[in-house]
Amino acid sequence: MNSGEGFSSNKAPLFDGTNYSFWKLKMNMCLSALGYEIWEAIKNGYTAPSTPITTTTDKKAYESNSKAKNAICADWWKES
Repeated sequence: MNSGEGFSSNKAPLFDGTNYSFWKLKMNMCLSALGYEIWEAIKNGYTAPSTPITTTTDKKAYESNSKAKNAICADWWKES
């Protein structure tokens, strides 16, 4: 078996300027695989509350948004 054969990569696809529709589909699958709450943060957006976060629901929304931003911007998704 070749190295990595049968295993998926955690890397999100890097958009190279071509075939946007295919890249969008792959990015959607990659980000939604991180979890429902993270995908919802991406799909619906996030508005930070103007007061300190005190409820469990608000804390979860904040954490999901942070994870979503990290998934989009972090170095782990860059092509090596």
